[in-house]
Amino acid sequence: MRNKFGYYVVFVYVLFFNSCFNNNMKNDIYISNLANENFRGLIVVQLTNDDVRVVESSALYNVVYCLHYREEYPSYKLFLKNLINKNIPDVIKFIKPQKTVDENFIFIYEEYENNGLTYVVEKYLTKDEYGNLVFKSKSNIAVIKIMFDNLYYIYFDDYKGVYLFNKDIDKNSLFQIDTGKP
Repeated sequence: MRNKFGYYVVFVYVLFFNSCFNNNMKNDIYISNLANENFRGLIVVQLTNDDVRVVESSALYNVVYCLHYREEYPSYKLFLKNLINKNIPDVIKFIKPQKTVDENFIFIYEEYENNGLTYVVEKYLTKDEYGNLVFKSKSNIAVIKIMFDNLYYIYFDDYKGVYLFNKDIDKNSLFQIDTGKP
C-alpha cells in the first residue's frame, strides 16, 4: 500500500510539473508572438489593480519601448514580459488613460473566477463568419482582459468597429507580413 501511495505522489508531481512547464512554454510563445514586429494586435496592460489599458502593439513598441525603455530592456520581448507581469510601475506615465476598472469589471471578473472562461465566452461573445470571437453587444474591458490573460490574440477591426479574439495568430491578418508582392 505504501508503494502505491509513493507512485501516486510521483505521478501527481510529474503531472503538475509538466502542466507548469507547458503553461510557461505557451506563455513564452504568446509573448514572442506579441513582441514580433509584424504583430498588429492589441496588448492589455494592467498598470494597477484599478487601471487596465488596451494599447495598440505598434504604439507600445514605438512610443513607449523605443523612446523610454530600450536601454533598460535589451529586447522588446523582455520588456513585454515584465510589463505583463506588472514589473514596470512607472510605465503608467507613458500610456494614455483609457478604460479603468469599475463595478462592472469586478462583477464580470468574479463571474470568470467562479464559472470559468467557457461561461464568460458563452455569455458575452459569439463567433463571426470567420470564426473569430466578437462581443454579442457592447465591448467590455473585463472580457478583453480575461481573453488576453487566456492567451487570445486581440485586435480591433476598424472597418466593422469590433474587437476580434482568436487563439490562432495567423488568422485574419494579426501578422501583417510584407511579402513584397502588390
